[in-house]
Amino acid sequence: MPFQAIPRHPPPRRRLLYTAAYALMAAAGVAAFFFPARSVQSATGPLDALIVLWSIFLVVGGAASALGSFTDRWLGEYVGLPLLAAVFGVYGVGALALARPGMWTVLAGGFAFLAIALVFMGRWAEVGRVRVEAAKQARERHQAEARALQRAEVAEQVDAVLGGAEAVVEANDPDDGGASDRTEVK
Repeated sequence: MPFQAIPRHPPPRRRLLYTAAYALMAAAGVAAFFFPARSVQSATGPLDALIVLWSIFLVVGGAASALGSFTDRWLGEYVGLPLLAAVFGVYGVGALALARPGMWTVLAGGFAFLAIALVFMGRWAEVGRVRVEAAKQARERHQAEARALQRAEVAEQVDAVLGGAEAVVEANDPDDGGASDRTEVK
């Protein structure tokens, strides 16, 4: 079975867009750390640790995903996307929890943040599929190399046996002009 390369997923132009978006997420994490939104501060109250955690998730998730997307290595996105999805998922749920009658923009924002979290999880599933396919192809490649090595070892053994058999045939060849080492029995 011929090996098929894992498709360069996504195409280069889309990878650049992903890289830029993820880098902006990391930048947003830095900005959120130093200048948290008033809505976040009022929602967390004295829980400044939550603001720090969100900021760290944005920075690490965005940077890891940007690096993975830029280098076309699945590991960066596979590690970073759940962090980004968690940030937007928690923020979306928090916004929905704060929504009161008449606060339609808060409700809309909560839904938008949850939608972004779902988009990140969808991308994470795609990256996971590439990861599984890469492991499968590596396993198949290893098995094919092992079979080729076994065939080479068997071929060497057959050559050794046949080479010895050819020497015996040549030594007992009756057409060698009487030089055979067979003795006549009277």
